[in-house]
Amino acid sequence: MITRSGVAVAVVAVVFGVAGFVLRYPELVVISAAAVCALLVAGGWLLVSPNVTISRQVRPARVVEGEPAFGYLTVTNVSSRRCPPIHAEEKVAGVTVDIALPSLVPGAKAERGYPLPTGRRGVYEVGPLTIGHSDPLRLVHVGQVRTERSTLRVRPRVHDVGPLPTGGSPDLDGPTSNEAPQGGVAFHSLRDYVRG
Repeated sequence: MITRSGVAVAVVAVVFGVAGFVLRYPELVVISAAAVCALLVAGGWLLVSPNVTISRQVRPARVVEGEPAFGYLTVTNVSSRRCPPIHAEEKVAGVTVDIALPSLVPGAKAERGYPLPTGRRGVYEVGPLTIGHSDPLRLVHVGQVRTERSTLRVRPRVHDVGPLPTGGSPDLDGPTSNEAPQGGVAFHSLRDYVRG
């Protein structure tokens, strides 16, 4: 897919090419040809697509609101040639996180960590992951979406509350022991049945 920079270079190529031929100004034609060459080189650059395997982990998978949580991408180059640098984007809780992955020699592995937003409690899906690469001038870009998802659980923050001070619960009828006088309204004990 052509980027905004690529569109600008294509417009320059057409406008300067037409203006150079109409005005018979060879410098404009040279600039137009350079822009066309840049677009052709960018298109050829994208033919070397990376052949990598990517896995994602969320550590820790359960956090308290506001605590740090990180996603980790592990990239392995499984091709027989060096892969170009890869740009990845991760969607988490409506936020897009950008991750830059390095160029890797054949068989090499790299891990990149990136912070995940934990400002609000909830259960969030981490993903989908979009990976892609572009030419050095960023004129064209190719990407693919990986549908694997992980889960981040953000629990509410718990605040410790000290116990409330409580006094003894007073008995309105006085002490409730065996020495208490008989005849109060509080229940103290059972006594034997007496006739009459």
